[in-house]
Amino acid sequence: MHKNYYKYLIVGIVAICLTACMSKENYLSDFDNFVSKTAAKASSSSNEDWSISDSIFLDFAKVKYDKFASKLNEKDKAKVLELTGKYAALRVKSGANQFLESIKGFGIATESFIKELNIDSISLGK
Repeated sequence: MHKNYYKYLIVGIVAICLTACMSKENYLSDFDNFVSKTAAKASSSSNEDWSISDSIFLDFAKVKYDKFASKLNEKDKAKVLELTGKYAALRVKSGANQFLESIKGFGIATESFIKELNIDSISLGK
């Protein structure tokens, strides 16, 4: 338990330090780098890794965004939305992969699950 506490404490301290001397350009660049690095290691991330990444993501998507929102133009805001969407997709895929891994031994059930989960049949509010 203490191990996790110290990880979150370090993440929080780093986030505060980075926010104090960050510009709009640094914010966008750092957010982009964070999402890219998260994507690169997504398939091997544990639940604990995702928990830490989620904390960092929320800092970028809420705390830092609120700090720079008035300085962001439409192109910058579109970039933030793109990065937010990419991160959300990584989380969904991670959860789906973990679930599929947990039912791997069920064989045919996995195949029928994937068949039933036909993404093209999902309506996105249309």
